[in-house]
Formats: sequence, C-alpha cells, structure tokens
Amino acid sequence: MKMWKTINRNEIFQVLSGRANAYFISTALGNVLIDTGVRSSYQRLKKHIKKLHLVADKIDFLVLSNRGKLLYRKALSHLRGLWHD
Repeated sequence: MKMWKTINRNEIFQVLSGRANAYFISTALGNVLIDTGVRSSYQRLKKHIKKLHLVADKIDFLVLSNRGKLLYRKALSHLRGLWHD
C-alpha cells in the first residue's frame, strides 16, 4: 500500500491498485474513500482498510467515479457520496 502525506498533514493511502485503483484520504475534517474497486477486489479492499485500523463507520465520505461501482451500496449506505459518470 502506498502512502503520501501532504503539506497540510493529510494522509493519502492507495488501498487498491491495478485494474481498479482506490484511495483512502484521512484529513482533520474526516475520512474519504475514493472508489471501491471491482467486485473481485472487495476482500482485498477490506483487508487494506482494516490495516489502517478503520471500520466502515469511520469513512465519512465516498466518491465514486463510475456508477457501476455501487457494488457496496448497502454496506456503505450511511455515507454521504458523490458520483460521477
């Protein structure tokens, strides 16, 4: 898992890479998950987020770059979201 720290002390983690990328951003204002990957990478996504010592209720905002990625809509239904086609 790659990690970057911005000059504002935000942390960016690449929690999935390859066919579909996913990023987790931790800021003072909250946590953001950008994309969820493809169905076959769901277990790997969960494992990498767990390594960050987080659970889904600590994700404050979800950004999906493709509506087809709403695979986890029920599990993440409590999140505010932004979708882009």
